[in-house]
Amino acid sequence: MQAQFGRYELLNRLAGGGMGEVYLARQRGLAGFQKLLVIKTLLPHLCEDEEFIAMFTDEARLSAQLIHPNICQVFEFDAIGGTYYIAMEYLRGEDLRRLFRACQEQGRPLPLPLICRIVADAAAGLAFAHSLRDSAGRPYGIVHRDISPQNILVTLDGGVKIIDFGIAKAAGRAQHTRTGALKGKCSYMSPEQAAGERVDARADIFALGIVLHELLTGRRLFKADDDAQTLARVRECLVPPPSQIDPGIDPALDAIVLKALAKEPARRYASAQELRLALEEWLIEGRRSASTAHLAEFLKLIYADRLERGPGEATAELPTPATRRTPTGSARGSGPGSRVRTESTSRPSRRRAATLAAAIVAAVAGLGLVAFFAARAPARPTAMAALAVRADPEENAPPRKVTVVLKTEPPGATIAERGALLGTSPHVWTATPGEHQLTFQLAGYHDATRDVLADRDGQEIVVRLPRLRSVRRSVKDPAIKAER
Repeated sequence: MQAQFGRYELLNRLAGGGMGEVYLARQRGLAGFQKLLVIKTLLPHLCEDEEFIAMFTDEARLSAQLIHPNICQVFEFDAIGGTYYIAMEYLRGEDLRRLFRACQEQGRPLPLPLICRIVADAAAGLAFAHSLRDSAGRPYGIVHRDISPQNILVTLDGGVKIIDFGIAKAAGRAQHTRTGALKGKCSYMSPEQAAGERVDARADIFALGIVLHELLTGRRLFKADDDAQTLARVRECLVPPPSQIDPGIDPALDAIVLKALAKEPARRYASAQELRLALEEWLIEGRRSASTAHLAEFLKLIYADRLERGPGEATAELPTPATRRTPTGSARGSGPGSRVRTESTSRPSRRRAATLAAAIVAAVAGLGLVAFFAARAPARPTAMAALAVRADPEENAPPRKVTVVLKTEPPGATIAERGALLGTSPHVWTATPGEHQLTFQLAGYHDATRDVLADRDGQEIVVRLPRLRSVRRSVKDPAIKAER
């Protein structure tokens, strides 16, 4: 099923939800030239929100500067027929969280040298972003602020890509995070980030250190039953050496991990490049096999079934209702980012559902904010709508709705779905079944973002908001209002 969207040919609708649509597309040119890429758009009901427009424009401008082998690339930001879109790199592979889980399910642990290869390559991408300057030589001051296994992709040819600079801190952005507001996943924050203090590139180094520690040990480092407890653990920052948890880990890695995870930023690696070099030296000194080629060969064992298919076929691996996961933080597992499924499935089925094409991962999570429609003219049929109609008639039937009661402790928090206000807690929410990303905000408390699974009528979801802690008085920002 294909439809034309400007010079792009839309091949498959990869994903969609309450915010936007994601398509696998093909660009054609002279003499049989063709290239696969990903097109992202946003639904019309957000086109009136100037804040979303500014946020998306910021993200597109910033991402366009990040041209590096270890960063997912954005090719174009433009409009066709009044519809704004982003064209971005098509990646065939898997995010690190799903790769780790696939290794566990198959009983093939990710070898230590390959873990270090993945983290070293991710550090290379971060080092580039952190040191990026504009044409006048002024530093952008980029801080990713959301480094986690979900935002590190491993391609089937052994490449490593960082995605999702949607909440990155950078100079020159029209939108700025207020001091004291939390951005990112609680379990991958640095102590200063968890305290709502100003952050720099060393916060990303700490987050990458968490990823390294969890991959080595197979255990979550700071994750607790709720965000308040998780943030408390992050601020306390008690980090056991990896070899203490698993004696099979080379003790020489302990020093690298513990330096990356030092509580005080001044005691960490001064740059992501230093962390990268430390890992590279460990690999070289031990004559360990950890090249891109070695990583690609290992992935052949894990994803043999996917390698037998063409790229277009791989992108059809969409999750079914049976493979949806519980909201973040409501379940625990042994690997990074693990979640519990709501229904049991056979191992082959789980593996196929878990190994989504990285085009979907990069498109949905890659930029953090989905692309959007800015057209204000009356709605009219588009190529994308035609594709959706032809692709699956059942998708175009009116979706079943479920009623969910959203509560917060304390009550009175505003609730939004990716920026679109739903109401104030307690709130009775009529939702389309499936996963929704909701943000809860209340003055004097940390913002909380949850992946909420709406799957039945009458379910009640309670979110506990952690109170803001006192910030250090050395921070000279009149906007800070600390609560003890």
